[in-house]
Amino acid sequence: MARIKSGSNSGFEARQEDVSDDGGSEDGEKDGKTVQYSINYKDTEYASTIQWISEDYKIEVLKPYISAIICDGGEEYEELWGDDFKVLSFDNFEAKAGDGKDTFILCYTAVIVFESDKFPKFIEALEFSSNKVEVKINFKTQDGNDIDEEIWEGYSDIPVELKALGDDATRDG
Repeated sequence: MARIKSGSNSGFEARQEDVSDDGGSEDGEKDGKTVQYSINYKDTEYASTIQWISEDYKIEVLKPYISAIICDGGEEYEELWGDDFKVLSFDNFEAKAGDGKDTFILCYTAVIVFESDKFPKFIEALEFSSNKVEVKINFKTQDGNDIDEEIWEGYSDIPVELKALGDDATRDG
């Protein structure tokens, strides 16, 4: 059974000193309303699956990261990419062997933050979809370099709740 893990020090998290308690930057700039959200794909039954197609790279030696968050807005999908959000934590990553040949179930938990005022269509899509999103994971080499080829294909995308974290919300994931 193939399995890789990424702990809380995976290198793809925001540094704590760069993030204040309210999700804004430490220098006091605040362009809009920032909201923290949790993503919980820790159970294999509710996690997305990919098919590994690369012969040059092995999933066990690459670093995973969240590349996009996609939400069904009814008529169109709304997406947050790369710089649209910040990953505050990306924990307990495991690529568990799936049922099919070269398939992996991607299990993890994460906390992200973005400025909701900058993405009103995404917020509308969240309301339409009952806060369900699909999270896209990509991979980098151990030294942090992007991989310029397709190394996996989608197999099954399972929507997950993008849960807003408030002052009184628990973060037990």
